[in-house]
Amino acid sequence: MNIKITLIALFVIMPMFISAQSLNRELKSEDISAALKMIGLEVYKYSFDASNIDYNLILHLEEIANDSILNKKSYNLGKWKPEIKTKELKIISNISSDTSETYWLNIVHPNMEFVQPFNISKAFRKAHYWMQIKQGEIVYEQKTPLLFYGMAWEDEFRGMKILRFCWGEDIGRDMKNETLKKVEHKILVSYELVK
Repeated sequence: MNIKITLIALFVIMPMFISAQSLNRELKSEDISAALKMIGLEVYKYSFDASNIDYNLILHLEEIANDSILNKKSYNLGKWKPEIKTKELKIISNISSDTSETYWLNIVHPNMEFVQPFNISKAFRKAHYWMQIKQGEIVYEQKTPLLFYGMAWEDEFRGMKILRFCWGEDIGRDMKNETLKKVEHKILVSYELVK
């Protein structure tokens, strides 16, 4: 009888030990992205593999406050060299905190790499977040938004003041999303392919 009780107990208890939680040390790219984001680093990569190599890639960086451009920089990154197999543009941001005086963008392209600082006015040193703009086919001879770093806005929730940065729908290249009107300050990154 003792053997039967012991065996039944083992069959009941053993699965509990087998299905117990265990530490998974394998890191996925999402884990690394989340860790980098916690320390203020975010990486965005854009493929231009379908683009014509006869065109120069111009990158536009604009600091905008209430629909006025405060600071604008444009860089001609040149034509894609035929030997380049992957035509990619990387944008790496380094923002240490919401109250930072300077936001840093590191632009990585096969032809060059550079760092562009943006000195932020004290009035706009509030929580900012990256927002990607919905992409489609490659566009030529037209400035086309890629993403922006926008300031959260104040709102009220259950009687408390909160900062909000949420969207009901994707932001298209036309930048006509209604919620976008609430973003007082942003750094907009756009590309242009020109002959």
